[in-house]
Amino acid sequence: RATRTIVNPPMSAVDLRHLHGTWDPQLGAMPRVALADGFHLDETLPLLAACNQAGAAVCLDGGSWKPRTEELAGLLTAAICSERFTIPGQPCTPDATIAWFAARGVPHIAVTRGAKSILASDRGRRFEIEVPPIAAADTLGAGDVLHGAFCHAFARQPDFESALRWASKIATLSCQCLGIQDWIAQASATGLLLAR
Repeated sequence: RATRTIVNPPMSAVDLRHLHGTWDPQLGAMPRVALADGFHLDETLPLLAACNQAGAAVCLDGGSWKPRTEELAGLLTAAICSERFTIPGQPCTPDATIAWFAARGVPHIAVTRGAKSILASDRGRRFEIEVPPIAAADTLGAGDVLHGAFCHAFARQPDFESALRWASKIATLSCQCLGIQDWIAQASATGLLLAR
């Protein structure tokens, strides 16, 4: 059985540079999808709002509740949260998470549950993505892989369910490989990367 240990330090008290509410052309073209994890929203909300206003999709990697998440929700195109994501004053359930984001106008919402199926809502249409049983070798970073794969797919074709299904396959494959990059060779060899 695979195991992992994650140590989350307390929020840093270091003052970070505030990002302005405009996209800097020196960074290149405006992205089609911006991914936020909810950290440092004091510094990043203006830039995320600028991305939203310019037509970029904004996706939340919701590992846990962070201060000002309620403000970020209004900018989101998609919220993909862990089952541990707990909204203050709400029960810690996938249904509560989906309902909370839906009430704030987020069209695409999903809750990942480790080896259990992903529960999702696409503009109110509920669906489920089964996660096949695997011999997990390394689950560290699986959520990051899922969110990155989703953003890649959604940027190419903004179809929430198909992007999420493909990202789930990529994340499942990553859990069967050691390290953070070994899965890439397997995905290439099997054509999974080309499938998107």
